[in-house]
Amino acid sequence: MAIPKIDLPTYKLKIESLNKEITFRPFLVKEEKILLMALESKDYETSLDAIKQIVKNCVLEDVDVESLPLYEIEYLFLNLRARSIGEIVTLEYVCENVVAENKRCKSRMEMNVDLLQVAIDHKPIQNMIQLSNGVGIKLNYPTISISKVLIEKLNSKDAPTEILKQCTEYLFDENQVYKIDEMQQGEFDEFVNNLTTEQYRKIKKFFLDMPILKFENELVCKKCGKNHTIRLEGLLDFFV
Repeated sequence: MAIPKIDLPTYKLKIESLNKEITFRPFLVKEEKILLMALESKDYETSLDAIKQIVKNCVLEDVDVESLPLYEIEYLFLNLRARSIGEIVTLEYVCENVVAENKRCKSRMEMNVDLLQVAIDHKPIQNMIQLSNGVGIKLNYPTISISKVLIEKLNSKDAPTEILKQCTEYLFDENQVYKIDEMQQGEFDEFVNNLTTEQYRKIKKFFLDMPILKFENELVCKKCGKNHTIRLEGLLDFFV
């Protein structure tokens, strides 16, 4: 005997890097179990795997989740969460306003955030960076796969170079393109080590200005009246 099937609502969301709207469904119980297990692990890499799996399950089109920039995966997951569990999340803060000598208010404050109002903060950014005399570098935004590699290298002295290497598509000059996956071992490291401080600053700016989930709100402490500006940036800030 065939069991009844439940019709699921579907939603659309514009994905900038794909330049199109994608269709997705809400979490099911099986996806919520994946999420709960990841949260219980308190491990960032496990959480990334869970987010990736949930997004893959819920997107109803042929989308290469692995190739999407991490900030768009976070944006998509935030919308998935809003449509599945609820649009409003309540975050709690402690007022650190000094109300007397060596004494802080310490009153607890709550702020409701509508996840559907959270936007991606964009700054003007150039991923083809000219360094000198026709020599330059093309950079890509980190993906989930790249982020997992970087976690392993986080405490290494070579972490900055590894981050740059993982996010580089190619180097170029006036005559040729040098793809990162075709370079000999050590060649990219040598290139980075020979950059001037100003050239490295140009590259670093690309990462500092990357798009990010951002929300800002004013919160007034009911006990002492102190006005707080609360800024949330990145996926984890919306679930602390």
